[in-house]
Amino acid sequence: MSSNLLYRNNYLKFLSLLPLICSIFYFIITYTYCYYGPTGIHFIRQTDTLSFILNYYNSNNFNFFELGNLNLNIGNGNASCEFPLFYFLFGKLFRITGINFFLVRLTSLILICISIYISIKKIIQFSEYPIIQIIVFFLLISSSVFRYYSSNYLPDSIALSFCLISVAFGIDFYITENQKDKNLKIFLVFGILSSLMKIYYGIYFGSLVFVFLYFKKIRYSRFFFLVTTFGLVVGSWYFFSLIYNILNNTNYYLTASKPLWSVTKNEIQNILSLVMNYWKNRLYFPSTFHLLLFMLLVSLFFIKRWNFKCIKLLFVIFVGAVLYGLIFFGQFKNHDYYFLVFLPFFLLLFLFLNEINQYYCNFYFKIALNIPTVVITILSINYSTIQVDRRYSEIDRFTILNYKLTGILQEIKETSANDKFLIIGDVTQNGGLVFINRYGYTFDDFRHEGEILARINEVNYLVVVSPYFHSIPKGILDKLSNAKKLRLTHLMLFKIK
Repeated sequence: MSSNLLYRNNYLKFLSLLPLICSIFYFIITYTYCYYGPTGIHFIRQTDTLSFILNYYNSNNFNFFELGNLNLNIGNGNASCEFPLFYFLFGKLFRITGINFFLVRLTSLILICISIYISIKKIIQFSEYPIIQIIVFFLLISSSVFRYYSSNYLPDSIALSFCLISVAFGIDFYITENQKDKNLKIFLVFGILSSLMKIYYGIYFGSLVFVFLYFKKIRYSRFFFLVTTFGLVVGSWYFFSLIYNILNNTNYYLTASKPLWSVTKNEIQNILSLVMNYWKNRLYFPSTFHLLLFMLLVSLFFIKRWNFKCIKLLFVIFVGAVLYGLIFFGQFKNHDYYFLVFLPFFLLLFLFLNEINQYYCNFYFKIALNIPTVVITILSINYSTIQVDRRYSEIDRFTILNYKLTGILQEIKETSANDKFLIIGDVTQNGGLVFINRYGYTFDDFRHEGEILARINEVNYLVVVSPYFHSIPKGILDKLSNAKKLRLTHLMLFKIK
């Protein structure tokens, strides 16, 4: 066997192993975050998710549509949001394993790693320069936002992983001349799942179906089937959730979007300032933006050689992404995970641009482009690790609640699973209730005295967090005159009945 042939065989074997190597690498650098309980940024949304799971866990039946959370102030415990497939599965799994939040984070990370594995396989399949393209892929997923949510409790990471899988097989179907029904079916199934988890990921499904039809990749009958199936499944779920919440008189979940035209001029300026001066530095290593801009500018020299089919697809997705940004503009102020929706578009865009650059640039220009790409990717991964560690090390007024409630965990174990709790000093809807795994009510302080008095007769225990800040009003003290009181360092526990 000639040395050239041996080299090629070894190279092909290496390429075949790269998807697995890369997904394992990402798992290793992210795995340690799975051990954290609900903490860090968006603690409230994390505990909302866990509250849905614990509601299924506490249910003695397997009714998928009997969904809700632990806070009885929200629809008397009945409420709906995104498609609760994983909430249901984890709730029933915990009946076997015991409550183990580690499994929720781990599953999120595994799904992300699967999407990385499939994406890299497709890159190797279609790119003539797979090594540098994989490096660009890692550059784009090195965002601290992506890394933080890839092992988290929020459903956004699961929706993103399903979207990446759907897009990968959709692109395969779009590019490959010999169309495979398997690719189309996988595209459909994961496109529906991602949109059920988070409706706005449907922009990728819609964009791909549009270009399938434009380039006659699918017959009209199949197009009709795709759109009808997608619309019926996704639309039916969100219609059910809307009606379910209306019937239970709650609007805490499924909140409306905040489009650009609904916010004031000052708010627009504030949001843009936050995006450019705060969120941007938490998305990527700063030089990443310079590198991506450089890739774009270089590719413009070869604009006449751009592939029209790819441009058509990118343009349609770009329109969908712009519409998404306009419709959810107000959410970018405080919700960094809304930036994740743009990631599949930027992956497609810069992988396409870099493929053009690699094909048409001369050797020296490639060196000038590729060396900074490798260096900045390494720096960006390190930067995102520092940023994610910082997110987990910060203790705010939400997450500190868990530490204060540790004082009553032993007492909680001695109570009945049916006992209800009223927690004063909890500024979240589900945080304290998730930590003790009991149904009940939460109030941030005693300003809600009337509502608290109305709820006292419905609960078995009252917890006052930081009693030195939340002095108990006389009217409530009178109600507690016969209650058994336990004073701890950071809280007071009253057994009412």
